[in-house]
Amino acid sequence: MKIKLYVKRRAHEIIVFALVAALSLLTVAFTSACNKSLSPTDTLKAYYDAAKKKDIDTVKKYLSSASLQKMGDIAKAQGKTLDQMFQEGANRDVQMPTPEFSNEKIDGDNATVDIKAPNQPTITMQMVKEDGIWKLAIDKMMKSAG
Repeated sequence: MKIKLYVKRRAHEIIVFALVAALSLLTVAFTSACNKSLSPTDTLKAYYDAAKKKDIDTVKKYLSSASLQKMGDIAKAQGKTLDQMFQEGANRDVQMPTPEFSNEKIDGDNATVDIKAPNQPTITMQMVKEDGIWKLAIDKMMKSAG
């Protein structure tokens, strides 16, 4: 029981970290590439930048539809809106350092990008292409985390 709770809590922490990292990257990518498709790495950087700026609307633009649905369900279960959940995460993690991005791999409409923040393990971020645009697939990361 304690192990399951720990695993779920750790998975939540990783997801929040990923959201914040990706939020900051979103703003840069969104403003610089409104008319062109970004690479998975550039999308992740833009997501991270938007998160650091607490730009929730831009953050959501870089999340897959399945991720938004899953996160909306989590927020609802906590008695919150999705925006409230994002805002709480952004407020909590505003001082998070910018991670390093590496090892981008594209396989059709799926991709992965590794991120590494100081004193944190490397996390492989999963991405999907929706309507020709790369988006962060947090729902897939949650499934693999258990």
